[in-house]
Amino acid sequence: MSRMRLGVRGKLFLLSLTLILGVVIIAGTYLEYALGGWLESRIASELFRHAKSVRVTLQAVPGEPSIALYDPLSDRLGRAMSARVTVIADDGKVLGDSRLSVVEIMLVENHGTRAEILEAKRLGIGQSKRYSTTLKTTMLFVAVPFQRTDGSMGYVRVAMSLQDVEEAKVRLLWLLMLAGLFALTAAISTSGLNAHFATKSLRTVVHHVKQTVDKPHKSRITGVYSRDEIGGLAGSFNRLVGELEQSVDTLTEERDRMETVLESMSEGVIALSREKEITLVNSSAVDLLGLPSRPKGRKLEEILSEEAFLKLATIAQSTTAVEIDYPGKVVRRFFVQRTPTRTQEGCCVIVLRDITELHRQEEVRRDFVANVSHELRTPVSIILANVETLMDSGMEDARFTKTLMQAIERHALRLSRIITDLLDLSRLEAGRFNLRVEKVDAQIIVNRVLEAMKPFAMEKGIVLVNNVDEEVLSFADIGALEQVLINLLDNATKYTPAGGRIVIRALKEEQEWKIEVEDNGVGIDPKHHPRLFERFYRVNPGRSQEVGSTGLGLPIVKRLVQNMNGDVGVESAQPSGSKFWFTLPKV
Repeated sequence: MSRMRLGVRGKLFLLSLTLILGVVIIAGTYLEYALGGWLESRIASELFRHAKSVRVTLQAVPGEPSIALYDPLSDRLGRAMSARVTVIADDGKVLGDSRLSVVEIMLVENHGTRAEILEAKRLGIGQSKRYSTTLKTTMLFVAVPFQRTDGSMGYVRVAMSLQDVEEAKVRLLWLLMLAGLFALTAAISTSGLNAHFATKSLRTVVHHVKQTVDKPHKSRITGVYSRDEIGGLAGSFNRLVGELEQSVDTLTEERDRMETVLESMSEGVIALSREKEITLVNSSAVDLLGLPSRPKGRKLEEILSEEAFLKLATIAQSTTAVEIDYPGKVVRRFFVQRTPTRTQEGCCVIVLRDITELHRQEEVRRDFVANVSHELRTPVSIILANVETLMDSGMEDARFTKTLMQAIERHALRLSRIITDLLDLSRLEAGRFNLRVEKVDAQIIVNRVLEAMKPFAMEKGIVLVNNVDEEVLSFADIGALEQVLINLLDNATKYTPAGGRIVIRALKEEQEWKIEVEDNGVGIDPKHHPRLFERFYRVNPGRSQEVGSTGLGLPIVKRLVQNMNGDVGVESAQPSGSKFWFTLPKV
């Protein structure tokens, strides 16, 4: 039994029929949805006007709030508005309902947790739609607060059944189905006639094409595999075509695939001819080397600076993979590899990978390991030496033993501080340091920190001055803000000579508060400012060890402030000293 073949006319007819059915279904669904939303919106607006009218009435009613006072009034208002009117006390108790008797009102559950009441408490108007267990139907509720003459609050809720909306939707659906049936009948007749006349000329063309199939210089029709009239036309023409079009398609696909791969690479790729002209370059290479947008066909020396050209020209003559520092606005480090082409002698492909950030991270890692090793080695060595001395002969002299034990304790505490700071910094950088950002009064926090730091400042005769005004409200974590201030004040106290002065002030800026901690000590050379917030960086390592600094306080300050959506920095104070500052978002 042969398979039934559907002609072009039949396909056009089916396509028209499918489109018509799709339009009718989509239009009906959309109109049903739009009508329901419009009707609900109109009902909600009407209910809101009723609720405001009832609120005006209730606000003028004197007397103690009770069911006896509000239920009769709710009944009259409900009848006048053809809606359900409910009066609810501030604690959620129902005081009146136009659809319930007094006994039913006394037994009804507390309405304080209803969605519309909660929203009215928060926004001044609440709205919700749900199935009413009391009235056994879907209702639309609108609630507004009102204030009684004695100052107490209550809520008036007006509701209406959505049954009419559902009935309107059903009527609309039937009308749309009826109209769609008439439209479909007319469209079927029209599409059938159109399909017949539209394919008449096409069948004639197919007949003539079959007669001229063996004539040369005809274009091939691709991508047609159907068995209808158009399929027959394509099959006749395809016999005149050789392998040329297939080869062109293959080459086009390979070219597109190669361009897609090259453009998606983060590495820069440059293909050079024997004369060192650019024959191929991807977008990454253009960005990395700062090349013109269309450098193809130009020589390297024409588009690069002399220094940059010498860097790449050296690579182009070798076969090794090397790392180079590439000059530019910002010096970047590239890993460059040259690969000669197999088909054309003297041509090569250069691949560049930007490893600037990787190199910087490696340097940071090496510095961090070296600094941690150095910081831990000194106290550990002292502890071990003191323990060995105690084990050998130190236990015989009580005073000498106490001195050694105090030294062990001092350096053990230093080790503990370093490890604690490292753990805090690690958690901050990993995002595992939980902060609770809330509205805080910075003056209160500053006063609290100054009280805690006052004994240490008094030992050196340093004066602490609080110039933070009242109502410095910002968003911050209280514990983190205290730690930031303590670290900055501790540093200032350590590096300010006896008799010095430390001032804390808050400056109001456009969107934030800028809090400054300024001392009048010897200050810090500005060349050190960019690196002060790096881990273990010290301006004077000997002085830092003398005062017990771990070199991690300022990095912790920076991370804490950044996690509170602020910024941190340092400036030179006038006439002498340093000014450390940080910002916090303003309330």
